Amino acid sequence: MGIKLVVTGREYIQSDKTYLIMGNHQSLFDLIVIPVAIPLCFVAVEAAYHFSLSVWGYLIRKWGCIPIERNNIKKAVLSLAMAKKHSCPR
Repeated sequence: MGIKLVVTGREYIQSDKTYLIMGNHQSLFDLIVIPVAIPLCFVAVEAAYHFSLSVWGYLIRKWGCIPIERNNIKKAVLSLAMAKKHSCPR
């Protein structure tokens, strides 16, 4: 694709810490780049309506993404609480 990825600051990532990682969605490449660039196990929250999309919905379910209702603050907080409880193998 002709893209050169340069990542700085990896040395500051601590595997025993919790981080909130947010893509800026300037393009769909963040979906591919973030997992490659950041050497952590993580779970993603995804707009709930994306789960109704045929191919994409299937993929995000398989990846273990958590749906988030962006228009319902109570449900959104519950989704973030689910993400916080997610554990990764060490």
